[in-house]
Amino acid sequence: MKLINKLLNPLFVLHLLFVGAVLLGYIPRELVIYETIILTIYFLLCPPEDGIIFFVRAIPLWIAIQITPSYDNLNQWRLFVLI
Repeated sequence: MKLINKLLNPLFVLHLLFVGAVLLGYIPRELVIYETIILTIYFLLCPPEDGIIFFVRAIPLWIAIQITPSYDNLNQWRLFVLI
């Protein structure tokens, strides 16, 4: 579990870069679901304090998960609030 504790800052930087790449069009929006799965695993395994810190830091960075081509109203933050 020590590794999970050390992932907070690097994972946040990767999330920041991922969101920037999606917004600039370098990677397709369809990959957001995979990033959400990775972040979900992190949120389930990390200590609650780290999860809250990550969540609060990323408030301006949450993006919508594109489930179908015409529906993208499910934001990542809604899922992580439930977790």
